[in-house]
Amino acid sequence: MRSKLQLLLLIVVLFMDLTNANSEECTKRAEFVHPQTCCSLPEFFTLEVRKACNEEMAAINLVEKNETYSSCYISCGLRNAGITDGEEIVLEKFNNYIDVVFKDHKELRLLASEAFSNCSKQVGEYNERISKDSNVPPAPPGCTYSHAFALSCAAKIVVDNCPASLWNDKQECKEARDYFKQCRYHVWMTADVKI
Repeated sequence: MRSKLQLLLLIVVLFMDLTNANSEECTKRAEFVHPQTCCSLPEFFTLEVRKACNEEMAAINLVEKNETYSSCYISCGLRNAGITDGEEIVLEKFNNYIDVVFKDHKELRLLASEAFSNCSKQVGEYNERISKDSNVPPAPPGCTYSHAFALSCAAKIVVDNCPASLWNDKQECKEARDYFKQCRYHVWMTADVKI
């Protein structure tokens, strides 16, 4: 079974929109490397949160292959972590939570906080865009697509700016990072964080 962080990072792929096909360097995509291979991030959701959400997903009969599973799991995780009790994710609660789960990684805490703050500012625009997309089914009760957007947007930024202490300098990781730095891309709305 994939870890929930891996699922979160894979959500990033769902929201990516690669552009700049005119660039010679960008016509051939870099070989896919799982983000966790290159940036060894600690688990975001604690064991207790993951256990509670696994039970909740089973109780509402959602399985990992279900198209809404990731969004529902993330909403569940954020509720159980005390970061949200509804649609809004409170930055102060997010920061308090990452102070605990990333306690050994000061640089990661700062990066995650700034990334999440940046992505949270784009939730309104994201909700507007998704409401106009007739291919997106309504989220089940207790699930909020914007939670998955905000967290996956932040995770993408964290991986893009992975602290050196967590970065794997393998050739495949260098190539993947170089590709994404050289070729323009964004997560539905551009999520740039200057660190």
